[in-house]
Amino acid sequence: MNNKDRQIYHHSRADGLLHPLRALVHHPRLWLSKYLRSDDHVLDLGCGAGFFSLRIARMLDSKGHVTAADAQPEMLEKLAEQSCAQGLHEKITTHLQPSLERIGVAGLFDIILAFYMLHEVNDRLGYLEQIQALLPPHGIFLLVEPRFVLSPEEYDLEVKQAKRLGLIPVVHPKIFLSFATLFSPA
Repeated sequence: MNNKDRQIYHHSRADGLLHPLRALVHHPRLWLSKYLRSDDHVLDLGCGAGFFSLRIARMLDSKGHVTAADAQPEMLEKLAEQSCAQGLHEKITTHLQPSLERIGVAGLFDIILAFYMLHEVNDRLGYLEQIQALLPPHGIFLLVEPRFVLSPEEYDLEVKQAKRLGLIPVVHPKIFLSFATLFSPA
């Protein structure tokens, strides 16, 4: 399936993204705690309603911060409600992407997470270039894609595009129903 034929995960289904049972298989502590420092600055791309942003924020101390980016304002509103209700609003900043193709955020991030979202972008190489520009030399980028949406060949193409830009695959974390690669900058 061509990514142009895919639809973005619509904000009307945001509650499904926050289901507590999801934490049993997709909790970031399972695959990110080895790399996450308590004072890291994290960029959560395609954050949706904030499933990962909220959990990562709890893993950070007062110096750490999450920037949660999404192209749908309704998703960011849902996340803002959740972060306030959970007392995490000081650790999470929401960022409305100018479009699905453009991240539109400035700065450098210790960790960038793209969980189940890159396949929704038409210009994946251009998006990966934006990600690379946001990584400091010590940073890491975690790409995670759904096995039930992408074929192994489609995921391999994403990895090859990242490698073409100089991102180096470090490890392939085991994440339920997912392809995953953790990259470091060259």
